[in-house]
Amino acid sequence: MSSERPELHDTLLRIALRESKNCVPSPTAFSVGAVIFLPRSLVTTKSDTSNHLDELHTLLEPFFPTLIGAAAAIDEDAGQEDPGVEVQGLILSSSYSRALEGNTHAEANALTLLERKISGLPLQVQQSVLALTGAQPANQEALPAAVYQAILSRSWMYATMEPCSRRTSGLRSCTDAILASSLKRVYIGVQEPPDYVQCEGIHLLKAGGVEVLHVPGFEEECLKAARRGLE
Repeated sequence: MSSERPELHDTLLRIALRESKNCVPSPTAFSVGAVIFLPRSLVTTKSDTSNHLDELHTLLEPFFPTLIGAAAAIDEDAGQEDPGVEVQGLILSSSYSRALEGNTHAEANALTLLERKISGLPLQVQQSVLALTGAQPANQEALPAAVYQAILSRSWMYATMEPCSRRTSGLRSCTDAILASSLKRVYIGVQEPPDYVQCEGIHLLKAGGVEVLHVPGFEEECLKAARRGLE
């Protein structure tokens, strides 16, 4: 566990757990939830102005739900925030297993949904993100992808279970999807048990330069959610 605020990680993992309850149970797959979170500088271990977290937050806040205090996210249309409550970051994306068409997984779905959201941002906002972060797209068509990766490189993912490393379906694993992105930190609630395959997600992510951290105290709840409908 990192030295940042544990209550923040607990809150975000609970949001991922809430997502997992939206899964339609499958006899051949776990039910998992995932969240992608952009922190403000005040919740990181050190002030890193080179990441421009607060400026990025200001640019993106009109388009994404806000996390305030250690409470759940508020909807972007839910009115004014309490000025006395700390804004800790933005919920960029959240999803769950089989949320998108096909035999899809939570972490990959969260990435896909964020990519779609980024491509729908106003052009001026996308250009401002690039100017702020210094990202350089190869051409105009690559602009949304460059913005997506620039934002992801400063974001954290939360998943109720260790990202899969091998799929019995032969589809791309969540570990591969994360490694293909610029995410550098993933928080998990529990390791994947060997119900279907032997998962090596943590090992492969760490080998690929992604920090994987465990949020303690959620193991039983995450396993119960993953196996919902399989008892």
